[in-house]
Amino acid sequence: MAATGLGVLLGTVFKTHQQSSTFAAVFIVILAAIGGIWIPVFVMPEILRKMSVMSPLGWSMETFNNIFLRGAGVQEILPEVTALTGFFGAMLIMAYFYNKFKVRS
Repeated sequence: MAATGLGVLLGTVFKTHQQSSTFAAVFIVILAAIGGIWIPVFVMPEILRKMSVMSPLGWSMETFNNIFLRGAGVQEILPEVTALTGFFGAMLIMAYFYNKFKVRS
C-alpha cells in the first residue's frame, strides 16, 4: 500500500511517464539504501541509522525480519504496519490536494 500511495503521488506530480519513472527509480534506490535493504542498519554509520527510521522500506524490512526471523505476532509488527498505512494515507492526501490545486490553477 505504501508503494501504491507513493506511485499515485508521483503520477499526480509529474507530467510524463519518463519524468515519473526516472525520479521514482532514483528515489527508491535512495530509500532502499537508507532503509537497510542493501546493507543492514546496524552496520551503517550513526547518521544513516537515524535516517533509516524515516524510510518506508526500512519499516517494511523490519516487519519482514520480525515475522520471518523472530516469529513475531500481530502485536509486535503493529507499529511498523501502522507507519506504513499512515504513509499510504499521507501520500494519497498529498496527491489529492496537489491535484486539486493543480486543476484549479
